[in-house]
Amino acid sequence: MNDSEQGDSLISSTDPQSLYLLRLNSAHLAEVSRLEGLCHPDPWTCESFISEFEADFSVAFGLFEGQNLAAMIFFWLIPPENHLLNLAVDPLFQRRGLGSRLMKVMIKVSSEAGCRNFFLECRENNLPAQKLYQGFGYRLSGVRKGYYQNGEDALVMRLNLPNRKRPPKRSM
Repeated sequence: MNDSEQGDSLISSTDPQSLYLLRLNSAHLAEVSRLEGLCHPDPWTCESFISEFEADFSVAFGLFEGQNLAAMIFFWLIPPENHLLNLAVDPLFQRRGLGSRLMKVMIKVSSEAGCRNFFLECRENNLPAQKLYQGFGYRLSGVRKGYYQNGEDALVMRLNLPNRKRPPKRSM
């Protein structure tokens, strides 16, 4: 398959199951920056992503089709807390469940690490993202006035998972 055919497959793909999950690292910086620029009005800088890749508590996953990053999620894993930092889905892949797939990965990884309290900030006007987060049980817990570079407010959303129950100890 030549490069133009591979590009065409990115555009024409309709099967989100054909995508594969990878843990992101600095080798993915070019694709991460490309996707960030497509998805966010105030994109993170390359330096911001490098800082996240270097931080021990920062975790990032991506869904790929071939070499193309279709969706990504960055979060902090600091048990018992998780902080979702960045979720982006390529416009060509939106409304196909990729954001939900990455949210499920984040919640699974985080809960297995002992996280029970999940936080995020969401643009006040980003109704699709709010609906996605609410579908996972996130609820509004506050507002950060003027949080974004353009002065837009951020909604602070929170999800609390119940503590894991330990199996009863067996007596010998």
